[in-house]
Amino acid sequence: AAGGKGKNTGHGGPGPGPGIAGPCGKGKKKNLCKQNSDCCTNICKTKIKNKDRTGRCRCEKKGRPCSEDRNCCGSIECVAGTCGGKAPLVETGEACTANSVCRDPNAECTTYEFDTPAGTYCLMPPKGFCASGSDCASSQCAQGLCRPCSSPACAESCTPIVCASCTYQTVQAAIDAASDGDVIAIGKGTWVEDLTIASKALTLRACPGERVTLRNATYGNRTISVTGGTSLTVLDITIDGYADYANTNNGGGIASDGSLTLAGTTAVRNGGWSGSNSGAGVKVIGDGLTVTLTDDVVLRDNQSEWGGAGIYVEGKSDLVITGWVAIADNISDSYGGGVNTGTDTNLTISGHTRITGNSSDGYAGGGVSVFGNDNTRATTVTVKDDVVIADNLCIGCEGGGLQVIGNSTGPVTASITDRVQIIGNTADDSYGGGIVFQKWVKATISGEVEISGNRAPFGGGVGAGWPPNDRPGDWVHVTITGSARVIDNVAEKDGGGIQVYKSAAEVTGSAVISGNTAENGGGVLLDGSTHQAMLTVSGEATITGNTATNSAPSGGGVWSSNNATTLTAVTGSITGNTPDQCAGGSISC
Repeated sequence: AAGGKGKNTGHGGPGPGPGIAGPCGKGKKKNLCKQNSDCCTNICKTKIKNKDRTGRCRCEKKGRPCSEDRNCCGSIECVAGTCGGKAPLVETGEACTANSVCRDPNAECTTYEFDTPAGTYCLMPPKGFCASGSDCASSQCAQGLCRPCSSPACAESCTPIVCASCTYQTVQAAIDAASDGDVIAIGKGTWVEDLTIASKALTLRACPGERVTLRNATYGNRTISVTGGTSLTVLDITIDGYADYANTNNGGGIASDGSLTLAGTTAVRNGGWSGSNSGAGVKVIGDGLTVTLTDDVVLRDNQSEWGGAGIYVEGKSDLVITGWVAIADNISDSYGGGVNTGTDTNLTISGHTRITGNSSDGYAGGGVSVFGNDNTRATTVTVKDDVVIADNLCIGCEGGGLQVIGNSTGPVTASITDRVQIIGNTADDSYGGGIVFQKWVKATISGEVEISGNRAPFGGGVGAGWPPNDRPGDWVHVTITGSARVIDNVAEKDGGGIQVYKSAAEVTGSAVISGNTAENGGGVLLDGSTHQAMLTVSGEATITGNTATNSAPSGGGVWSSNNATTLTAVTGSITGNTPDQCAGGSISC
């Protein structure tokens, strides 16, 4: 409480009242103090006076430096080291400056736990060992680890019905006895069984704090087979193929023809490695299905001969990957080392997903491949909300990080937006080190998206186009807008930032194409041949600081490989490129 009507030395804030050395400065001399606790809401600014270190209680005005709220006057708060207005509350996962600005009371303003993107965000508490929910700020403990809870994986406590002394001594026995819609709680330990679920919807789960592992009993068999168009939910369980990479079945971990939800679950070291097998970790095929990975799902170290070593989904269905999912170090001999969707499947990747260190060999999509070549419906690909696709490798193929291919009977609409990073990916012998769009794709890259540090012979950052000539001019259309950046990518031959092959690209808004390098077309390479490749640069978009290593003319900013290629509506800026701005064919800028 304030101590009387003492002089206010707080520069606009409520004064602490006269005094020294007592609570709120109670004493004889007005506003004098020796330490912060002598002041009410303000701080003690000390100085040497009369051989005694004594100061005055005071606060700072708006705009002055601060380290905490009490440094600032009245209702003014310390925001980003400066006294200012109250910061708006932010959602979990958004950038923050202090815990007080996080909307979720369980979230903490903390340094991001992944290498990229660097920064400070409102996050759930870092994982730590726990015995119960009371050990965690989020009140959620699963398999001995604190976790954020946004799914049934953190449901109420349960009692196992499968254990050595339980009603059922095997998981399969519990499955056989279960009715449609039942939840089967499995006791801790490793259960070595080949499980089959037929014509019933079930949930397999571990109880909080229990570590449960399922492993195939027969070398070459999958761990869980689901038939009959039913649905399966797996909560807080590890599916470990025990390095069974010789697996003769599709979906070495889980194979299903019904909807599937994985939450808090890990699929590791599973295989699908004989006769065009796919989806070593998870495989789902069917129409009208929803496949969801959420709440700390991990797909790691799985290997397949065909597509999607981590996960493969095909059919008129939806694959949703969101909520702290990690898909890492999976190997495919075909499409999509980490993720592969086949015909007619909508794909959404969001919510802090990390797709890293995956590889494919000979076809496309080191990290993610969307292969809609036989689509019979229009499908969508959405990547948004703090996603990183990094350090993936396509060996002898295109699309190091992400490949999207469509079909005229069902074109693909792709959207990449909201704090997405596609970085450090490689297509070592083809197109699109970071991303490649092919055949009837309408793609928009917008917002805070960074495509950087990727490498390929053609289109180091982004490749757009397809060779056949029996199609209309607007075969692939890519729009790069907002604050998106295509920076510091390398093409060993053409198109350091972007290669546009018989297709159309638009660079608009405040997008930036910068710091990219190639022999020709350091920023953008246009290759028209029979059909034109079209480029529009408008708004405040900038193509700058790119380098073509061949001697001029070689299009440091933009290179056209023939006269049929067009550069139109250049109202943005193409400047500062080396050795020239635009060259080749009939283009000029």
